[in-house]
Amino acid sequence: MSKPNFHQIEPVSLGFRVWRGKPGVMKRPHQHTDMEFNYCVYGSMKYFLAGRFVTVPQGRLAGLWAGMPHRLMDIEAGTECYWITVPLAWVLSWKLPEVFTRKLLSGELALEPDPARAAEDLAQHERWSAELAANDPELRRIAMLEVEARIRRLARALSVLGKEKGARGKGGQAEAGPAEKLAEFIGLHYQEELSVEDVAAAAGLHPNYAMTLFKRSCGMSIWEYLTRMRVSHAQRVLLTTEDKVLDVAMTAGFGSASRFYETFTKVVGCTPKEYRATNGKAQH
Repeated sequence: MSKPNFHQIEPVSLGFRVWRGKPGVMKRPHQHTDMEFNYCVYGSMKYFLAGRFVTVPQGRLAGLWAGMPHRLMDIEAGTECYWITVPLAWVLSWKLPEVFTRKLLSGELALEPDPARAAEDLAQHERWSAELAANDPELRRIAMLEVEARIRRLARALSVLGKEKGARGKGGQAEAGPAEKLAEFIGLHYQEELSVEDVAAAAGLHPNYAMTLFKRSCGMSIWEYLTRMRVSHAQRVLLTTEDKVLDVAMTAGFGSASRFYETFTKVVGCTPKEYRATNGKAQH
C-alpha cells in the first residue's frame, strides 16, 4: 500500500489506513476529511493546528480532525510514527461522547492521558499495519473493530477525567505568542466580516507586521488561514447536518453563495454538494 504524500493531498478522505513512516516538515498546511491519529514510536512532532502550536510526544496516542488546517512545523531528530486515518462518517456513527467529538471537530488535539499504555499501543499499531497490508477482508474487519475500540477507550479516558487533556492543556506548549493570538482571534471570529486591521488589533500589532509575523510563523497568510477556517466549518456542517448549502455558506462566513461555491470548489476540488454526496456516507 502506497503512503500518501501529505504535501500534495487535497481535503478528501484517505479512507481507513494504518501505516508507519518518518514524518517530514510540511512546507504548507494541508487538510483531509478524516479523523487522524498519530502515535510516535520514537521522538515527537510539533503541529500548528487550528491556531495553536501543539506537541505529540513519544508513546502517546493523539487524535485530531484533519479537516482543520494543520501543518507539521518541527520534528525531533529520529522521529518515527504510525498514522491512522478513519473516515469521519465512521467516527460520527460510533456515537462517541459528544464532548470528545465536539472538541476534535473544533480543532483540539485529543492526547492519551496514560503513558503506561505506550507498549500496548505500539503492539496494536504494528498488528493493524500488518493486517491491513495482508489485504485479507476478515483481518481488515478485525483491525477496524479494534481501532474503533481503541478510540472509544481514548474518548472514555478523557471524558472520565472531566476535561479533554488535549493540546491546550497537555501539549507542552508555552503561553500563546503573538501568532497564536492572531490565529485564536480568527478562530473565534472567522464567521464574521474581518479585516487585517481587526485581526492585528487583537494582538496589539501593526497590520503589516501582523501579516509578516503570521506568514513566517504559520506558513500561510492571514487570508489563507481565514479561508481555510471557513472552508473547514463548511465541511464539518455539510457532513454532520442536512442544512441547505446556502445556509452553510452564510454560517461559515462567506458573504454570498457564489463566493462560497467558488472558494470551496477551488480549495476542496469539488462543489459542496459533491463533497457531501461523496463523503457523507463512508463505506466499510
